[in-house]
Amino acid sequence: MEVQSNFMEGTVWETYSDAVLKKAWSKYSFDFKVDGVACHAWYDHQKRRCCAEWPDNAAGLFDLAEEVDHIIRQSKADLDPLDIHKFLCKHLRAMMKVEQELRRAPLSERCLELLDSKPIDMNDMSLECQCLLEVIQDQSEKARTYLKIARRSRSAINVG
Repeated sequence: MEVQSNFMEGTVWETYSDAVLKKAWSKYSFDFKVDGVACHAWYDHQKRRCCAEWPDNAAGLFDLAEEVDHIIRQSKADLDPLDIHKFLCKHLRAMMKVEQELRRAPLSERCLELLDSKPIDMNDMSLECQCLLEVIQDQSEKARTYLKIARRSRSAINVG
């Protein structure tokens, strides 16, 4: 005797009526800034897509947002996508506060570190590039010397 199963397995795709979609997407509108330039994003019901007025260098933002949204929806985590979106919004806001605080830090409290350095083959460069690099190198050495003197002076002041 063969037992048959009444259970099925598959992917479920949720869809909505046009009226519900129009009402939901009417909530999509916000102002923001890119490199200090005021921008605006909205949903165009006729084109059925998100739109924005922004500088050319920001054109990839929607692609990035769609990529993140796709990752959320494909996540194997047993969490509601809305909860993930809410968490990410709060996380990103907190990260923005951290970034803003770091940008307010004085230059004297910042440190630049060279990672993955490799020598530059000067022979493959034009004469102008070679000259420019030599000027940059010379100015860098002067800046390093100045910083060492400034640190010593500050240490002497703090000790004295």
